[in-house]
Amino acid sequence: MLEPATAAVQRALVLDRELGEAHGALAQLRLYADCDWAGAEAALVRCLQLRPSTPAAWQFAGTLCLLCDRFEEAVECLDVALGLAPMSGMLLACRGQALTHAGRLPEAIEVLRHAVELEPDGGNAHYQLGIALRTLGRNEEALAEYQRARWLLGDHEVPMASAAATLGAVGRVHEAALLYDELQARREREWVDPFALGLAALGVDKVEQAVDEFERAFTEHSFHAFRIRSVLRFPSFAPLRQHPRVQRLLLRYWSGEFAG
Repeated sequence: MLEPATAAVQRALVLDRELGEAHGALAQLRLYADCDWAGAEAALVRCLQLRPSTPAAWQFAGTLCLLCDRFEEAVECLDVALGLAPMSGMLLACRGQALTHAGRLPEAIEVLRHAVELEPDGGNAHYQLGIALRTLGRNEEALAEYQRARWLLGDHEVPMASAAATLGAVGRVHEAALLYDELQARREREWVDPFALGLAALGVDKVEQAVDEFERAFTEHSFHAFRIRSVLRFPSFAPLRQHPRVQRLLLRYWSGEFAG
């Protein structure tokens, strides 16, 4: 699926090795298609050398640091991006996400509320705000943000699944099951991100099915597959961290075994 994009980037670099945008695109392909962490970082460094004033490149730098658990470094990269584009609600949402993972939750919520004020229709800002609120145990507020994100993002399955997981974690299993069943019915009609199905399965205590879906998310190169590690940080999913299949999955994740 990603081979044409990789071929196009390689052709662009043959024509012009100094094309910063092509190095930036290569960095993303190295990560999402190949799970090649070193290759992604090398391409990104070259992109930033050539185009140091590109907010999108600094945003991806923040994403890469976030995925590598370099949370404070992720915040710093997003600070640079926002210095270049200070009115971007999207970049503020990314900074809020990084602050959440860095454990700076009051600051994260403040930043994410500002992002929502700047861009009220920004679904990702609402979604990240939901994650920050849930991390603080403010589950009802989190569920409201997930609901907003679901519709702002076009009835998106990932906020639905996050709501299902949250409902299950607080004992509202019947409501979680309704969302889980809705996602399963949708899968009969169209492609549904396996990451979302795995997350929803956790909400109804279908642990083995959740792990099946998470594995599928990697093999199908779901963008959200890289969030599996962050899901495991929630206290309610702590026992899953010791699950043998999950530990093997994460080892494969870091080794690049899911390369396309």
